[in-house]
Amino acid sequence: AEAVGQLGLATPEIINRLTILLKEKNQAIKQAAMRALGKLEIATPDIIEELMYALNDNNKDLKLTAITSLGSLQMVNDDVIDSLMKIMEDPDTDIQEASIDALGQFGIASTTLISKLINKLSDQKSDIRKAAVASLGLLKQATPEVIEALIARLWDGYPAVCQAAAEALGLLGVPSSEVIEALIKGLMNTSLSFQNGAIVSLGQ
Repeated sequence: AEAVGQLGLATPEIINRLTILLKEKNQAIKQAAMRALGKLEIATPDIIEELMYALNDNNKDLKLTAITSLGSLQMVNDDVIDSLMKIMEDPDTDIQEASIDALGQFGIASTTLISKLINKLSDQKSDIRKAAVASLGLLKQATPEVIEALIARLWDGYPAVCQAAAEALGLLGVPSSEVIEALIKGLMNTSLSFQNGAIVSLGQ
């Protein structure tokens, strides 16, 4: 099933077969079908329904695969977004991070989502903060609150978060004096990866 996705073979027959495999009891086969559909970036209501159902599965790997596949699909609706926003509060860090990544990939912003992502910037786990920063950049909602929150993460204790914040500010496309000044100050950061992110953002 995964090979089909890698080859990009999205014929109606193949899509139908992969959809059927989503109902398989064998977890490995089901996950392979999910990954293939994610690579093909094609969704039908039946596919979305099965992936949504998997979000409630007790199997962590299956749940992660469903989230990742949903993030890759072109077809998304309010139910998918609402479900993933709820999963953002999952006690498992990997599940949280995957849902944040997927919501950023959708590129569909709402006041509620932006607020939740800003709150995640204060999370104790650096991976969660980094994911939230990256998604805010992808959503491109250059509100004063978002800009202020991202600038604050330029001085995060973890270089990877600092770099992600610099790149996210570049994606917002707001060359305000406040942003430029913050990025220039960031060039003094001892982290080479962060310096690189700041340089890239200043050039955008």
